[in-house]
Amino acid sequence: MRSSGLVTVLTSLMTIGCSKSDNDAPNTASFAGLSEDTALSCLYKKTSAIENGSSSSDWHFVREKNRTESRDSASQQGEIWERDSQGRLFLTHVFFAEQAALDYSPGDLNASGRLPAWEAAWSIIDPTLLGKELKLIKKTTDGNGIAEEIYQGKWAGNETEIHWLPGLRLPTYVKKQAADGQQTLTIMNCWPIDKAAIQPTNESTLSAYRHIDYSDLGDMETDPLVQKIVALSGGHSHGGSQQEEHHETH
Repeated sequence: MRSSGLVTVLTSLMTIGCSKSDNDAPNTASFAGLSEDTALSCLYKKTSAIENGSSSSDWHFVREKNRTESRDSASQQGEIWERDSQGRLFLTHVFFAEQAALDYSPGDLNASGRLPAWEAAWSIIDPTLLGKELKLIKKTTDGNGIAEEIYQGKWAGNETEIHWLPGLRLPTYVKKQAADGQQTLTIMNCWPIDKAAIQPTNESTLSAYRHIDYSDLGDMETDPLVQKIVALSGGHSHGGSQQEEHHETH
């Protein structure tokens, strides 16, 4: 099984100051027929305002029973996380523009300190944070009968706010505060996979990409493609993404 890419998840979502506005609220009527067992394709809006500028991009999250995939429209990177029948996790950090993929085995993930609980890869954020590091502030139910919980607190040294859909086990909004700026992740819509425009990257497309094993990087430092994907990963060979947490959200 190929390493699959996760949504590293919101590890680097640094958000400050701004609160979720009514303009950011999705049409939750579309969520009414969905459950945590539904294979989903969701569109999020990711915004960033840090010292060197601001940006906004679409961020897609596709979730199936044993596979999740995230893609960032700005960076043209993504992560696929897969869980095999033995419960082992595999990550593929995909560089779509370069048609390349960096594959992590379970051992690679463990050695690099990137091995999350499956629930964290599957839910974008680690649900064990909720009610522990982050305290429940409010529960609401909207006119479409969609229940949402709001959590706030300090996570990894940053003030954090998460709006959570317990019925889907997904966040609708994530905000973290950091000294150098802000980043937010806001859900815009969610569809059953069979009705969504954004589908999981198919195996034939992935197979055509050049795959590099994470464990081989040290022997490939002069390879131009390796140099490029390491630079795109921020000087360390990992993908954006789900983990402080998972996302650096590539």
